[in-house]
Amino acid sequence: MNKKIMIAKVIDDTNVVLNIGSNENVSINDRFLIYQIGEEIFDPDTKESLGNFEIVKGYGKVTHIQNTMCTLTSDKIKREQSRKIITTQKSNGLLSQYFETNPKELVEEIPGEEYIVPFDNPEIGDLAKPLTIKKSFLNDQ
Repeated sequence: MNKKIMIAKVIDDTNVVLNIGSNENVSINDRFLIYQIGEEIFDPDTKESLGNFEIVKGYGKVTHIQNTMCTLTSDKIKREQSRKIITTQKSNGLLSQYFETNPKELVEEIPGEEYIVPFDNPEIGDLAKPLTIKKSFLNDQ
């Protein structure tokens, strides 16, 4: 495959359309890296070019597929930090009115919510490359 895989349309910050589809053996749940070409980097010792730096804009998986295009949805999940609620409970017994007793501490942990991390400013023309190497991708190159 000599075709450059690129974003053809930005649907929103978590969904983009790639210019590749089932005709090129793309399947549901295939994963891709979205990136932009950055500056050229040189080896500090030899001064030889190491190539252009890839600015990563996100990772996603194919959620819808057509012959010549597919929808890629961000699949990076982030979880907010969990919270702990600590309450103290005093004894209700008759003796607790006259004598000091050790209060019980009750700890309840509330897990943080999960959310999808959006792509980092996806733009039409940004490049994509498969993260899972398939035989069909290797044979075509």
